[in-house]
Amino acid sequence: MAKTLLIGLICLVLFVNVTYAQNLLFSDVDVKVGGKSDNNMQTGETISQEAQPEDKVEFKVEVKNNFTQSTDPDIEDIVITVTIDGIDGEDGDVLEEESTEFDLTPGRDKPKTLSFEIPLEVEDGSYEVTIEAEGEDENGTTHTATMALTLDVEKERHQLKVYRNTLTPTEVSCNRRGVSYSLGLINIGEEDEEDVIVSVTNSDLGLSSQNTIEELTAEPFEDESKYLRTFTFDVPQEFAAGNYPIAVKASYGSKSETATANLIVNDCSKPVSTPPVTTPPVQQPEEEEEQEDIVEVITPPVTTPPLIINPPITPETQEPEVTVESEGILGNKFVVGSIIAVEVIAVIAGIALVVYLARKR
Repeated sequence: MAKTLLIGLICLVLFVNVTYAQNLLFSDVDVKVGGKSDNNMQTGETISQEAQPEDKVEFKVEVKNNFTQSTDPDIEDIVITVTIDGIDGEDGDVLEEESTEFDLTPGRDKPKTLSFEIPLEVEDGSYEVTIEAEGEDENGTTHTATMALTLDVEKERHQLKVYRNTLTPTEVSCNRRGVSYSLGLINIGEEDEEDVIVSVTNSDLGLSSQNTIEELTAEPFEDESKYLRTFTFDVPQEFAAGNYPIAVKASYGSKSETATANLIVNDCSKPVSTPPVTTPPVQQPEEEEEQEDIVEVITPPVTTPPLIINPPITPETQEPEVTVESEGILGNKFVVGSIIAVEVIAVIAGIALVVYLARKR
């Protein structure tokens, strides 16, 4: 009996986990390859549009929280991952893109777009695409959803590609020597190409090179499938400023591949012979400003004090006049004599009064 209950409990837990795992769903998956779209794809399907080297492949994946009740948990930290297996490089590494994290409440869905570029060097064939979504609810239960698709890569029979088309430097002015142009050509088609004629021309610069490549194989990742050459040249000093396009053309059979690299030639600015002409104009304004500041600070004490310290003098405010009046009284001999006489009389009167009082006693 106990064993039966235990088995039933385990089955219930497994059932609950399976049920929970199904609550994160892909509500819509659209795939665009080279401008053409497949909508509402289902697991196991093959993308109808075949991809070519350097095509952009875009996956628009919409994920839904399939819980229906408001009391059901949110699914949080959901991440969508898209991988294309075995397509990248000679060793067949995966291409992988991952979305940012997001949350979903019950009944809600959200789209995310992930994009790839098919490598320039790639093998023809079918590649497995895996789309995965994973998140966790607030109860700690992990929810996942998985979809498998197939992407076919089909290259053109004859196709060359200019994969390098660079100038070093891209602009020149005074120093016009040693300009380097690098050309890289690769066969990205299904068939080998023979007797490929490559021309690099610019009549103004005197560039007129033509070479014949005996064979460019169609095997990806092989040196024989590529052509690389570098040209070095000088630009004459008398050349006027302007744009000098370097034209590249690779002809093979009835087809051709073209490219253009633009060299910009600027006028050479001649340096001034005497330093005072170049450097003082930059520093002189600062020196003048400093001198003006000093004059503004020093001048006020020189110009204004005479107006404040030496105002017009009036008789009413002159202290010397008061002093002169005091000296005039003391200097009058008549007045001084009168004062002395009064003092003498006062002394005699005092003596007489004392004698009188003494006799009376």
